[in-house]
Amino acid sequence: MRWLRVAVVAAVIAALWNGVCVGSALHPAGEYGDVPVIVEDPGAPGQGGSSGRVSGSKLECTFHGEVVPCTRGGMGWRHERECYAQSVPEEVGRAFLGESPRPGLVPMVCAGVLGGVSGPLSFFWDDPSVAPPDPAKLAQEAIKKMRLRAIDIGASPATLEADPGAYGLVGWHMWLWSKTGSADRWGPISATATAGSYSVTATAKVVKLEWDMGNGDKVVCKSTTPRTGDRQGNEKSPTCGYMYEKRGIYDISATTYWQVDWSGIGAKGVTSLELTRHATVEISEIQVVTTNDP
Repeated sequence: MRWLRVAVVAAVIAALWNGVCVGSALHPAGEYGDVPVIVEDPGAPGQGGSSGRVSGSKLECTFHGEVVPCTRGGMGWRHERECYAQSVPEEVGRAFLGESPRPGLVPMVCAGVLGGVSGPLSFFWDDPSVAPPDPAKLAQEAIKKMRLRAIDIGASPATLEADPGAYGLVGWHMWLWSKTGSADRWGPISATATAGSYSVTATAKVVKLEWDMGNGDKVVCKSTTPRTGDRQGNEKSPTCGYMYEKRGIYDISATTYWQVDWSGIGAKGVTSLELTRHATVEISEIQVVTTNDP
């Protein structure tokens, strides 16, 4: 058995230092895109439909607050043991640990971290049924609990969804705004998902609001101002507006770009979401009629 122990230790050390994959990782790092979002939300009457998508997400693992690779040499980071671990063959586990204390346990090898480099090796029996949850998946549950929504479009002139008879004029200032500043439409908003004694907390906020005016033009706004009754002339919005140069019916949309920061179970990450509300506006032009008096 001594030669087997020596061979296993040598193989694992070589894998850690040379980056050779010796098994499947427990917590793979990098992009993932299965965060649930509201894809089809009809919204309130007069607001138009909405859509959403995940534009990117990144997972990082931490050791005493410092970021460490989530995988090393094919081994996955195990926060609760502060090491990189992977399963080993049953005979290897028995060589180091003896017989399994009960059925269903999996023999694992664990490489500790000392100052950012691989530390001493240890072996243990792992119970897959009580293993810590994947922090990235738990983060998805926290994001789902927030029930994030696209903004409710406010516009002057009004959208056709809000007022079928509304129209704007060529050369006149249109005002654009978010009709509600609730946390699920603008943030910041936080939620925590738990699994047993483990938890992950996520906080979401809007970092950009972009309007697609339906003619190829886009308007980016950091904030919005509603148009009230005392602002009925051709006054320009102080924060978010647009002016059409041609008549027509335009399909517009407002996209909120969300940044979601989450952390827990020795990992942290950032997820980007895009939630979009759609609407329609009509733009007319004043017809000047001249007559020649006899």
